[in-house]
Amino acid sequence: MVGIATAVVSVSGAAFGAKDFEKAKTAHTYAVKAGLLIEGGVAAFTFIFAPQIAAVFTQTEEAAHIAPDLIQFLRIICLFYPTVSLGMLSTSLFQGAGKGFSALTANLLRTIVFTPLFAAFFAFNLNMGQVGAWWGIVAGNAIGAGVVYVWVKLYLSTILKTGPLHKPFEQGI
Repeated sequence: MVGIATAVVSVSGAAFGAKDFEKAKTAHTYAVKAGLLIEGGVAAFTFIFAPQIAAVFTQTEEAAHIAPDLIQFLRIICLFYPTVSLGMLSTSLFQGAGKGFSALTANLLRTIVFTPLFAAFFAFNLNMGQVGAWWGIVAGNAIGAGVVYVWVKLYLSTILKTGPLHKPFEQGI
């Protein structure tokens, strides 16, 4: 994902520099689709082979007792893998567009606001404990990534309809 995200920054930066906003939209859409496919594959692999992956880390007698929890963790947490592409690649488009503050805000929203909020809510308010924290991580990342994705789509559609409204203040910094 990091390699694709870096490419999105470069391609969208070139597209925004050339004022070819349709190319930026196409690059974002293509990258998100590729990311969903890759991360979906990784998630399926992780889900299916969770017992084997856990076995690698629980071979000793002292660690064997955590194997069932680790398998459950891997099978829950892998569900957020596909949403990583929505959030990470959308943030990369903001970077390429010269909207560094929007990219920072999107990342903070996803990682500092939604994830801990939902993890705490599921764990404590819903009394789900440790498993609830894992589900909260999945929900927080998924919702945060969805918000960032919609934000980028709205930004792109606005620019495609009206052209850039103003020069982002981040470009002067």
